[in-house]
Amino acid sequence: MDDQLKQNIVGILEPLLAQCTAELIELNVIERGKDVVIQILADKISGRITVDECSWLNKELARVLEENPIAGEDFSVEVSSPGLDRPLKTEKDFLRVVGREVVFYLADFIEGKKEHSGIINKVSADEVEVSTKNGAIAIPLNKINKAVQVI
Repeated sequence: MDDQLKQNIVGILEPLLAQCTAELIELNVIERGKDVVIQILADKISGRITVDECSWLNKELARVLEENPIAGEDFSVEVSSPGLDRPLKTEKDFLRVVGREVVFYLADFIEGKKEHSGIINKVSADEVEVSTKNGAIAIPLNKINKAVQVI
């Protein structure tokens, strides 16, 4: 898909996201024949974007795209939240779940194990501090293969 189209959509989305204090997690633009499907994952830093906020973003983006048809005339917009079971990858992902329990699957051993679970205490640009049943540990972001919230 055209990178310029994605950049244009992001340019439209940013002020809309700012209005509801949310941020873009992921943007996918898919061509299906002559139809264009715009899929947006949005969330708040607290990880608590509401259904009403997703609905509002959907309607507002569709309205702006109808007024300025950069995606053509045949398009659809899908806005959703990442969901509780979405794997955590980035510093921002971990910041959203501070205070919650997460399971980490690691590339290398930390304190003799490749799997840890615990409550996230603190997040920095390069590591996550976690309270486990055996005490606090620091897990470097680059050592995490997968991390998911405990639901």
